[in-house]
Amino acid sequence: MFSDWTPLRDAVYTFPAHFDDIFENAADPVHFNVVHGSRNALRHRPHQIDGVTWNSWAAFEAPVHGVQSGEKKCEKCDGKGKVNSLPLVRTPFRQGANGFVAVVTEPCAKCAGTGKVRVDHFVSVGSHFQLTGIGHICVRSEVSHLGIHMRNFFYATPVDEKIVQVVVRSQVHTSAPPEVEALYYAATLRDFEADAAIWEHKARLEKPVLVPEDGPIREYRRWAAQFFE
Repeated sequence: MFSDWTPLRDAVYTFPAHFDDIFENAADPVHFNVVHGSRNALRHRPHQIDGVTWNSWAAFEAPVHGVQSGEKKCEKCDGKGKVNSLPLVRTPFRQGANGFVAVVTEPCAKCAGTGKVRVDHFVSVGSHFQLTGIGHICVRSEVSHLGIHMRNFFYATPVDEKIVQVVVRSQVHTSAPPEVEALYYAATLRDFEADAAIWEHKARLEKPVLVPEDGPIREYRRWAAQFFE
């Protein structure tokens, strides 16, 4: 039920790209590591094709930026204004949740002075990518150890042979803590813009050279071919 979800947040992008590249990412989960700063991305079950419907699944550890910040006295400076030896912290989403965090430090104001600390959390995410025809994809994601459910909708329309317009929509289940909705929307736009920066300059090869780590891109293209003349 839509009443169980936060109102949809929308953004619209118009940029040069090949129309089908927008959805080919559904078959390439490994790019999450390289493009989006995730860790350990993999396909955790085989893709499924049912006529005009494509389904694929991925699992990865996703960074959540800006969740918490603080200050800590510089305990040991390496001489270049960096704060070292900072402890890991727990995620604030749920009391007692474990790990999935990394600490990133910013330059301290002075050697042995106060250093600002930014804490970047990594959460384990499972995602289901579902295309019904070409031009629309629904991405359902879950952070199972926190009980958080999220989803995105992407609608792409060719403006002409070189330009694509994409509507990006996101929402989270209302059972999630209130701060999750804004974090997820910001993460959705940040990730999409990182992809778009590549799509704008990507040369489309009909027979790309693939490596074993790549996803089922050839299978995806064979499935997608039914929607083109």
